[in-house]
Amino acid sequence: MTPYPAALSPSRGVRWAVAVAVIGAVLLVYWPALWGGWLWDDGLELWQNPAVKAAEGWWTPWVRPAGMDYFPLKGSIQWIEWRAFGESTLGYHAVSAALHAVGALLVWRLLSQSGIPYGGFAALVFAVHPVAVESVAWMSEQKNGLSLVLSLAASCLYLDFSRRGGWGRYAAATAAFLAALLCKSTVVMLPACLAALVLWGQGRGARRDLWALLPWFALSLGLGLVTISFQGHRAIGVTGPMPALPERVTQAGWSLLLYARDAVLPLWLAPLYPPAPMGAWALVPWTTGAAVAALLVARRRSWGRHGLVALAWFFLPLLPVCGVVALSYLRVAPRADHLAYLSLVGSSGVAAAVVALALGARPSRTRSWLVAVLATAGLVGLGAIARAQAAHYRSAKALWSWAVERNPDAWLAHNNLGQVLMGEGRLEEALAQFDAASALRPDSAEVQANRGDVDLALGRLPLARAAFERAVALDPTLSGARYNLA
Repeated sequence: MTPYPAALSPSRGVRWAVAVAVIGAVLLVYWPALWGGWLWDDGLELWQNPAVKAAEGWWTPWVRPAGMDYFPLKGSIQWIEWRAFGESTLGYHAVSAALHAVGALLVWRLLSQSGIPYGGFAALVFAVHPVAVESVAWMSEQKNGLSLVLSLAASCLYLDFSRRGGWGRYAAATAAFLAALLCKSTVVMLPACLAALVLWGQGRGARRDLWALLPWFALSLGLGLVTISFQGHRAIGVTGPMPALPERVTQAGWSLLLYARDAVLPLWLAPLYPPAPMGAWALVPWTTGAAVAALLVARRRSWGRHGLVALAWFFLPLLPVCGVVALSYLRVAPRADHLAYLSLVGSSGVAAAVVALALGARPSRTRSWLVAVLATAGLVGLGAIARAQAAHYRSAKALWSWAVERNPDAWLAHNNLGQVLMGEGRLEEALAQFDAASALRPDSAEVQANRGDVDLALGRLPLARAAFERAVALDPTLSGARYNLA
């Protein structure tokens, strides 16, 4: 596996120009979110987190984890950030944006090492893609940026080891991958992605490199099982029944299909997504995917192998989070943009390959200008959508108002918007949102308790008492509702 030919390698000046363009694009897209406030579970992650504030908090996540996942390196980094930024959100947002820019540049590096030209264009696609907004603009998902940068660094180091040898390079790559897992374990499929990339580049000569990936698979399996255990016993603060396995498998198929659609045409993004259709259409995504994979395997000696490595880098990172595995987030929605962050590496690489295919080996000046215009228009369109989305993350009110607009059937969006309105003293408007949430999710103790809080503030004591009684009946452990009822 060698870098792409010198004829297609950009000059040093072009490389610097593209790197500056990537950083500038990230700043332009995420400028509205840089000044954003605390959202949803940001408090649990940072300013309400005792471990982050404690003097010994840099090491307690490693030996006494208190959260819903075992991501100790992420916890130690948050401890450092708290001492640097405190309650000022600008610092956290700036770090997330910087991680995203570095990740985009590492996408370029990875493609260059893999022999894929026009990696600079892929880096720009990654930098401005709207699907990435949730991971960059939401402070709680900074762990996505951390794990992405570390996993891409591990990939680049591994490909360097594959090409030049040296067990020091391999040890550094393995350490970087372990660090990525300890920030967020959604990168567990990276060894499989690298295996696909090595087989694509080396074919039968990849035996040594594939053996070298076995310890990575072991690390993924071990920390993946730890995450599943934590997810099963330390669920997120949203309660509710976990969908049964057949329903999760059906939803997972549709989620994979919709993730692919949003990578190509991100016009229907939302903070909370509705369930996919069931019934007679339930197996359409899985059967379609199987047919496409079979066709690519049948053509693996020619163009099919390129399609297979592209599918691997897009879909393999999504398999652990698409819904087949029982993750606590499935109680909220069947899919989420922040779960698709790593898969954007694959779709960005496909974008670079499309440009290379469109230009051909010896592009004419007319074709070059046409491809350049179309590529620039695509980047501008993606960036405009992403910047508009980033603006929704400037405040909790803006985010949940947008969530209600995009998905009126999302009970959690109504509930969270009601909490924001209640904090502003707009009690009647808050009650309307809680009523909508209650109609959509009558078995939510949190919603009933929130309705009781509004009625109590309005002096409607009989209604408040009834709401608190319903909340306690639904969840006897809800101490706030018990306190207010008393």
